[in-house]
Amino acid sequence: MKNSNNFKKRLLNFLCVSIAIFYVSSFSFADVLYLKDGKKLEGRILKEKDDEVVLEIEISKRYVPLTFNIEEIRKVIKTDLSEADRNKDIEELSQIALDFFRQGEFDKAIPYLKLIIFKNPDDAYLYNVLGVCYLNLKMSEEGINNLRKAMSLYSKLDKPPYHAMANICITMQNIEQAIEYLRMASAQEPNNSRNYRLLGEIYSGKREYDLAYYYLKKALAYAKDPNTIKTINEWLEKPELAKYKEETK
Repeated sequence: MKNSNNFKKRLLNFLCVSIAIFYVSSFSFADVLYLKDGKKLEGRILKEKDDEVVLEIEISKRYVPLTFNIEEIRKVIKTDLSEADRNKDIEELSQIALDFFRQGEFDKAIPYLKLIIFKNPDDAYLYNVLGVCYLNLKMSEEGINNLRKAMSLYSKLDKPPYHAMANICITMQNIEQAIEYLRMASAQEPNNSRNYRLLGEIYSGKREYDLAYYYLKKALAYAKDPNTIKTINEWLEKPELAKYKEETK
């Protein structure tokens, strides 16, 4: 009898989940369950135990509670925001999100970022940070999707932040496009050391050491921060780069 009941519960879950993925959740700041079979469900977590999670989802304007065994679940992202949090202004929410981000608490930053995006959906930087949060949580698909959204919004700006766009390209392993953006960033900010430094590091990774040395030397010429200067000098002292120092004397 118990096995029969368990089978019926699993069958009901399967049918409800199959239907639910065709509907967009009406929860503005939904909790999200990522299942190991690849499905993503949004709703409101009613109960969370050591061995199971109960998620309320909407199906055709009705709310249905579904129970999932913990072994079925890959990741849980909870909104976990109070009414007071939701009523905070964008500046306050941004500070909270960035504090969590800097502390490496990416799962806690996500609900705040999603709320800010809900209030301000055209801010490319927010999608950028959200994408990085997901990537740090090993949630590649969500991370890449948000980074692509950031790229799309960045490209529409009158003065695109090419350095940020280059970093996204590096994350997405599109190195040649990253180089192009960094060259554009260097033209946009000719006295900014960071663009030349990143170009130097990229070319070193590509084993094009002559170009790596050229850009790192240029980065050094414009660097002002002592720690940055120290790091660039350490790069230049690497054996594969140090030989170009002799050649340029």
